[in-house]
Amino acid sequence: DHRDLHSFPTRRSSDLRAKQAKQRPKVEAVLKKVDAKKATAADAFKLGQYGEAIHSYKAAVQVLESAGEDFPLFKREIAQMEATIFNNMAACCRKELNSKAEVEYSTKVIDRSEHVSDKTVLLKAFLRRGLAYEQMEKYLQAKEDMLSVKELQFDNKQASQCLHRVQKAIKEAEGKVSEANKKTKAETKKKEGRRG
Repeated sequence: DHRDLHSFPTRRSSDLRAKQAKQRPKVEAVLKKVDAKKATAADAFKLGQYGEAIHSYKAAVQVLESAGEDFPLFKREIAQMEATIFNNMAACCRKELNSKAEVEYSTKVIDRSEHVSDKTVLLKAFLRRGLAYEQMEKYLQAKEDMLSVKELQFDNKQASQCLHRVQKAIKEAEGKVSEANKKTKAETKKKEGRRG
């Protein structure tokens, strides 16, 4: 009786492994489709056809999303592949100077961080998103992302340079707010002086 309780988790994990082994060929077939779409996208990217590349990457993501529903045992593997594709889509958006979409796709990578074992994938996502935030003049968000890059790779030169720029922009913005507040206070005092 006591031994049966201990063998249950082992039996369950061997059942899962058997189920995974059975589903593996189907998953491999899906991943081949995805790889073909990724290759088409990569070719378009090399030719500077970023819109076409995004279109092919989106098709690859759609295949992966339905695979994620059909094969939950392969969630980690599928999420990692999605993260790589979203990173590539963010790179396309960067080339097209579409910061808003770059932020959106980089965020999708970061949202999958618990499934991403390759930290360079996350590093690229934080770096791209931070640079996009800088372009959008969202300096506090840019600073946060650059600090995340530095956590992953302390000596990242691009992150250090961006961090320097955004911290300077934040100080300048704080200075302008402070000046505006002083002016408002001075004007209020003048008005009060006229009334008195």
